Amino acid sequence: MHDNKIPPRNELLTEKELAELWGVSLSTLQHWRCASGGKVGPRYYKIGFRVFYHIDDIAQYAKERFFQSTNERVINSEANDGK
Repeated sequence: MHDNKIPPRNELLTEKELAELWGVSLSTLQHWRCASGGKVGPRYYKIGFRVFYHIDDIAQYAKERFFQSTNERVINSEANDGK
């Protein structure tokens, strides 16, 4: 990904921008960050009271959730259980 330095602003999206891009509510993004214990949603920066998402983290999160069929996730989960 990237190092721990705060990237330039043009590489970051606000939570409002990401919500609009993905067609989800702000409360959905907030729930992913807080209620899920950080296990759901892309990585984020918190600067003061503002939340930002790096474009690379957004792309990586989306890429990890790319499926070709509705049963693909179940098949992949079952395959991993056999390890």
